[in-house]
Amino acid sequence: SNKDNATGVAEAQGDVTTFRRLDIPINISYMTLGPAGYGCAISNSSLYCWGCLDSQDSVERCFIQHVNPEKVASGVISVSIGAYSACLVYIDGAASCWGLNDSNQLGLGYDNTTETYNPTNITISKSEYRSIACANSFTCAITSSTNALHCWGYMGNDIG
Repeated sequence: SNKDNATGVAEAQGDVTTFRRLDIPINISYMTLGPAGYGCAISNSSLYCWGCLDSQDSVERCFIQHVNPEKVASGVISVSIGAYSACLVYIDGAASCWGLNDSNQLGLGYDNTTETYNPTNITISKSEYRSIACANSFTCAITSSTNALHCWGYMGNDIG
């Protein structure tokens, strides 16, 4: 039962799973979870993230790890978590991404594959966005003005 409206995570300890409350303001408007145990929630337009953003490296499992929820940004309306990166859209329509950038999935420019640990504004487009979605090695966003779909990163040989 969750009678206190607590936000939390389940932790496995042997054969027993316990619930651990996360310290996030309760007024959560959106929440998303990534494939490797990284989670983000928007509360009063502030973005909080926790867990492990996978590194794609078998030795160092977590590229970014927040043991407890950490405020990552303010003024956020949308967030998405991919396998190795995450992106957000601010109220003003600007988009930022963080994580691994080996395929330019962060949108920092086609000659820039620098990884980032904090939200960094995309530079390949000056459009204003209303939502964003991350995949393994690419990101797509919908523009605010025309509802056009913009994508960047490596989408495979079959996507034009």
